[in-house]
Amino acid sequence: MRAALYTRVSTAMQVEDGFSLDAQLDRLRAYCASQGWTIAGVYTDEGQSAKTLERTALKQMIYDMTLRKIDVVLVYKLDRLTRSVVNLYELLQTFDRYTVAFRSATEVFDTTSATGRLFITVVAAMAQWERETIAERSREGQIQMTREGRWSGGNRPFGYHYREGQLTINDPEAAVVREIFQRYCSGQGIATILHWLNHPQRLQLAPNGHWRQWGLKYLLRNPLYAGYVRYGYRIKSVANQRYQGKPLIVRGQHAAIVEEATFSQAQALIKQKATTPRRDGTGKFPLTGVLYCGLCGARMTGFTWTRAKGGVNLRRYYVCVEAQHTRLCPMPLLRQEVVEGEVLAELAFQFEKFAALTSNRPLLDHGVQKKQQITALETQLRDVRKRSKRWMDAFESGHINSSELRQRLDGLKMREQEITLQWQTLQTEPSPTERNELKSILSSFHNTWESANIEEKKQLIHSVIDRIELRPGPKTGRIYSAQVTLTFKT
Repeated sequence: MRAALYTRVSTAMQVEDGFSLDAQLDRLRAYCASQGWTIAGVYTDEGQSAKTLERTALKQMIYDMTLRKIDVVLVYKLDRLTRSVVNLYELLQTFDRYTVAFRSATEVFDTTSATGRLFITVVAAMAQWERETIAERSREGQIQMTREGRWSGGNRPFGYHYREGQLTINDPEAAVVREIFQRYCSGQGIATILHWLNHPQRLQLAPNGHWRQWGLKYLLRNPLYAGYVRYGYRIKSVANQRYQGKPLIVRGQHAAIVEEATFSQAQALIKQKATTPRRDGTGKFPLTGVLYCGLCGARMTGFTWTRAKGGVNLRRYYVCVEAQHTRLCPMPLLRQEVVEGEVLAELAFQFEKFAALTSNRPLLDHGVQKKQQITALETQLRDVRKRSKRWMDAFESGHINSSELRQRLDGLKMREQEITLQWQTLQTEPSPTERNELKSILSSFHNTWESANIEEKKQLIHSVIDRIELRPGPKTGRIYSAQVTLTFKT
């Protein structure tokens, strides 16, 4: 029989005895030798969880099944393959579809019989039940610790040491925490406090080397600094983390860093600012909402500078939010007229480009060319995967060691990601018909822009552009030029 050897280690288990990749492979090779099987391939997922089937080597193994290269899948233990009952059923159905058996080298599992399939399902169900039971007991333990006034764990809170199960004050960090609350309660906003915390000439102590907006807001809302502990502040959801309505909050055993009255004043200010109506958002900057920093990826917003000297002098700029709030991005202030002028110039260039494409090339030619490019990329992807398979074979034959294998596979994985990105770009490229529609809009864009008000300009930009990436260009005197990259809506 042709056996596929599947091995996996999670990040936390890579150094545990008996679970290393080499130890698993040695056991699997010995098992194949005892059964008289030939090794069809070695499939290794390193540092990946068994809770999902989205694993590179596992998907490659299933692909090879479709090519009828495998007769049996051999693993060290069942939990190397999966820990989920649902995923196990899905895998067994796939194995059955391609007449592939499943064996474990250390457990009595045989999927060739109904009894064997029942047994393996029951064992997997028990494994999932055990994992869920452990998680439930862990939650219960954290709730009980909170009720007793003890911190229930997680990342060490800024301002405290955690030693022998107790939180004790870290004096240098606690001084920063007190200053943050004092500044906020005196009327300073989040942006102003971030400027102080991240100022390059007087950097303050920070949780991860520097302060960000989310971390500062979390600190100001955390009752731990007033001497309380809480559980259930955030809950997991399918899409992201959301705040839980009523977390458990109990007086803690640790010392407070700020007085309770100061913390209460900060919470009242937070609530007051959250209910203050905001401006309608149209402002004087039509590119906001689609304009992003090309240096750090953050959004860009508008900034108006006023100078009263012989009359009011207004200058408007686009500024990176990350640079504005944390000073961690080197993006300079870019003049509004420079940025918007460059966007209009790029739109004019795109209009000429689309006009040439739609008038000088038959629609069929473009479609054929695009299909040929996609086919070529798919051929390159298959070639990269074949090369990965050859390196796995070389490792299985003993020609290279595991470190050399990982080095080779890492390089091929990067190449595969590059090709995949190119393939996805071609798939979403506008068709010639869509180009014609865009051409019609762009042909009248400049005239419409000149006669439109700010709100109409914003609507016009949003109707055709999905994203604008902005980078600073060469500097003339004190003024930077701008470089833009446009992504059109499809």
